[in-house]
Amino acid sequence: MFQTGLFAEIKSRLLMREVVERYGFEVNRAGYILCPFHSEKTPSLKVYESGFNCFGCGVSGDAVRFIALLHNIGDYEAAKQLDGDFGLGLSAVDYVSRTTNIVKIKYARDVVTSFETWIDGAYRAITDLNRATPPRPPVVTGLQAAKFLALQSMADFLFNELFSARTKAQQLQFYKNYHKTIEKINEVLYEHNTN
Repeated sequence: MFQTGLFAEIKSRLLMREVVERYGFEVNRAGYILCPFHSEKTPSLKVYESGFNCFGCGVSGDAVRFIALLHNIGDYEAAKQLDGDFGLGLSAVDYVSRTTNIVKIKYARDVVTSFETWIDGAYRAITDLNRATPPRPPVVTGLQAAKFLALQSMADFLFNELFSARTKAQQLQFYKNYHKTIEKINEVLYEHNTN
């Protein structure tokens, strides 16, 4: 995946004419050079802004492909060579590092958003539990009522814990300590609201 991005970045920064001239080819006024991929006396390789095409042997491509064919190397090695020769600063390590950091930042944002959603849901669950009236027989069994009342008695404590968790670290600790309890509260509320 990063190779495609690396190639696109190189293509966006380099003109084909710059590349062929850097490697010793003279571009005539019509935009042609002698093709290095076959023997000829009259230039037949047309240099375009972002690519090339030889009307003699039919080879075509972009700057990366030109260097790959010229030096008989793979496209990735050609991209690295262009990067180094033109000082683009896109070495694989730097590029992968930047790409990895972008992915990590996006993942961290997604985690924070999911966590904030969970915290909001926990707050709603505790508040709903605190406001709910205890179930009455014969709608529920004694065990269900006991579970409901036990969780409801914890609601004030949980609300205070959650309300005092102002930093992300404190909220994370709340999650670690009470996420199973919040799941139970949601289950009990679901049972309570469906009966």
